[in-house]
Amino acid sequence: LSIAQYLFDPPAGSNIAPWQIAHYHGGDVAGYTDKSGFAATLFKGDGENVLAIRGVEAGLPGTEGSDVYHDLLGASVGGVGMMGAAVTQIIDMVNLIGRLTAAAGATVKQYHASLSLTRPAADTAYVELTGELVFGLDVPMYLSFGSHDQPGVGIGALSAGDKITLTGHSLGGHLAVVAAKLFPGLVNADVY
Repeated sequence: LSIAQYLFDPPAGSNIAPWQIAHYHGGDVAGYTDKSGFAATLFKGDGENVLAIRGVEAGLPGTEGSDVYHDLLGASVGGVGMMGAAVTQIIDMVNLIGRLTAAAGATVKQYHASLSLTRPAADTAYVELTGELVFGLDVPMYLSFGSHDQPGVGIGALSAGDKITLTGHSLGGHLAVVAAKLFPGLVNADVY
């Protein structure tokens, strides 16, 4: 048996509870406009919740499954490489976790981040990034945060008191560690 068949469709009489895909979030979902390349799947099985966060999905531009612009250039090189964090994917992950933990149909505040060379208005939350970030030039950049005018809708895939185990490879691992820091009451202490 393949591991997928063993986990999702175990053999009769094996006493193994099958795992279910409780929710999938990614840019290849019809009707979803992907701006960051973030993708994750919530699996449930035998009382456990596992959020698997996809890493870089690089390939030749225009080929099946390629997300080279968002993942490799935007999140990895532009985010982790230049700012120390994949900010746009972190924001998408925070928004997803908010929707997963909210009751189905509930209104959920959704956040965004933007990068600019001009200082945001005084009433805007922002971080000034300085140093040789852009081709060795000492140019200040401003990372600002806010909430969307259009709220998200709760999915209700996780109940109060539920814990999740995180897993991710490469960029997904980076995001899993950030989620463990941002949501210590929700995420199991071990991040794989």
